[in-house]
This record gives sequence, C-alpha cells and structure tokens, in this order.
Amino acid sequence: MMKNAMTERPFPHKLIPPPEPFPTWQGGGGGPLVYLAWGHRDYHRFPIPIHSNPGWTYWILLQGEAVVEMPGSRMRFQAGSGFMGGPDCAFGFPRQPFSNAAVLVWIWRDPPRCPGNPDPAGLSSVRFRPEQIRMLEDLHRQTRMEIFQPQRHGDSALAYLSGLVEIQFARAEGREASDPDDILLGRAKQWMFEHFSQIASMADLAQYLGISVMRLHRLFHAGTGMSPGSFYHDLKMKHCAGLLSRPAYSVKRVAYETGYRHANDFSRAFKTHFGYPPSEQARRGAV
Repeated sequence: MMKNAMTERPFPHKLIPPPEPFPTWQGGGGGPLVYLAWGHRDYHRFPIPIHSNPGWTYWILLQGEAVVEMPGSRMRFQAGSGFMGGPDCAFGFPRQPFSNAAVLVWIWRDPPRCPGNPDPAGLSSVRFRPEQIRMLEDLHRQTRMEIFQPQRHGDSALAYLSGLVEIQFARAEGREASDPDDILLGRAKQWMFEHFSQIASMADLAQYLGISVMRLHRLFHAGTGMSPGSFYHDLKMKHCAGLLSRPAYSVKRVAYETGYRHANDFSRAFKTHFGYPPSEQARRGAV
C-alpha cells in the first residue's frame, strides 16, 4: 500500500535518532549504510517529529504496535509489518499510547533496484511472513557484525546485505528484482541462508538454480567478487558469530546447528576466519 508523504510544508531532512539508551548507529563518509537501529522504542515518552531521512528507510515492527504520522495522515502498524520510505518521504512517530514497540531499522544510501519501487516521496507498507521476519532479524544481526566488528571488504558486504533486505521487502510487496542475474543471485543467497545447518554443496546450489556450476561461479564473481563457496563460508561464519552473541548458544550448540560434526572443527574454522576463537565471540556478547 502506497501513501504520498510529501507536502509543501518544509520538514527537517536529517536523522532524528531516539535518545539514549535506545541502541542506534550512524555511519560517516560515503559507505552504503547511513543508519542502523534496533531494540525497544517508547514512542509514548519519546516521540519523533515528522522529518525525512537522508537515505532509503527500511523499518520493521517486531513487537507491539506503532503509529506512523505523515503530513495529513497516519498509519497504524502491528507486529510483523513494516514500511520502506524514500529520502523525500516525510514521516514521524507521534506521542501515542503504545510504549513497548520493538523495531529493526536500516537506512541505506542507494535506492533499491527492484521494479515498482516507491516514489522517493512515498511510503510503502508491507506485511511479512514469520519466516521473512526471522530472515530479516538474521540480516540485521549480520549488519551489526559488519559495523561493530569490521572485516575486509566491509562496504561490499554491506551492499550485499542491503540487496538481501530489499529482496525480502520486495517479496512481501509482491515485487521481484529486475535483472535476471540479480534474481538468481538473490535466490542463491536465500538458499545459502536456508542451508546453514549442513555442509552445503555448491553443486547442489547450481542444481537448485537450474544452472551449471561454471555459471554459478561467474554469477558470484560478477555480483560479489567472491566464489560461491567463499561467499557461503563468509556468510555462514557471520551467522555463527551472531548466534554465539546470544547467551543461549554455546560453542557446541552452534557447531551442531551449523553442520559441524565436531566442535573442534568448528572452532578451527571460526578462528581461521575471524582471527579469534568462538569462545571469545561468546564473551563479547550481543552486538
């Protein structure tokens, strides 16, 4: 559902983050990610005035209820829904009776690539399936990993994550990627996310996509600069790091749930990838 959120009345064009201690992150320079936010929000005590963000906003409500205000209209959101708004979309969160919302927010610098994108001045609301919410939560954890524990090729990794986030919003709204290679790459990444619990074969992935292994390698080298196997391993290790940041996940449990027969094999792979053991990741806690 699309609503136009522009008016002749001027509104601030800047980030307006919530006050501490609500967790947020703001990027500097010209990287792909402008802003990141997560956790609970109390819009009753801390409303956010109408403004437009310097980027493309992807907002998801995980728990509770929230009202989004635009010039001349309001939209009410419930858990499992969200919206995407362009850099000219003016919106805010007025003072409201709901005080226990839990959200995920990305603001990306570049516009989405899917056809049928909302106007830069519009706000497009979507409703997600439970499995999409789980996927988006995992993508947000991986985004936090990239910004708080940066590795080489960090901007490239963030750009890949932005594409995966966009695909979930596009699917929730009934849209698809325009470039056939983008569609294949998105399906391949989705398959990888769904096969973290086993040692995945790239031949199986190629068969799933209906292409040759050689074309699969060309697809990933062109789209990510990495081989499909390297990309999968990197994605899987970041997923493991996200699990280890949760108190309920021991090293053995993560190893078992991600297809390793022995915890020692997992520990070696993790240390080779990150430069420190998984036990250290567990001590660092959630990011």
